[in-house]
Amino acid sequence: MKPVALGCRFYISIWLFGIFLSLLMMTVTSMHGWSMHVFLKESFIFAMVVTWGLCFLIMGFSYRRSISIEDDILIVKSTFYTSRLHHRKIVNVALVPAATPLKLDWRSNGIAMPGLQSGWFRSAGKRYFIDATRGPNIVLMTKSGDGLGLEVNDPAAFKRMLDTPN
Repeated sequence: MKPVALGCRFYISIWLFGIFLSLLMMTVTSMHGWSMHVFLKESFIFAMVVTWGLCFLIMGFSYRRSISIEDDILIVKSTFYTSRLHHRKIVNVALVPAATPLKLDWRSNGIAMPGLQSGWFRSAGKRYFIDATRGPNIVLMTKSGDGLGLEVNDPAAFKRMLDTPN
């Protein structure tokens, strides 16, 4: 099963992030007499390479998104993160209507930017592994109390696939 494809919002936010950091670097280096010091010029070029390298790294890893089931284990790959969940540990599979999205309180280890949420988040005292572009449309709760929030193209079919007996 494929997750929802990344939209234009994600790529625009990455480029805006890169442009913002570039302008910030130009401002900081110009305040310190950038044209007079070779060291600052070299450090500026180095900082720009690192900034745009980070942007391209995030863009490259954004294509590493998949959902698969192998030997009764649900494997979700989302950018830098992977979550494995055995089918027996799932206690509830719930569809999340578009009108009432899952409210995530804070990000504990993940990426949250316009057009992509990936990694670990917290909401109402519970941990959730999230892979979504707009917001999760299906939530799986586990025996341990953690959750898995996914955005899939056909949530009803995905729910039926998970609800079938092993």
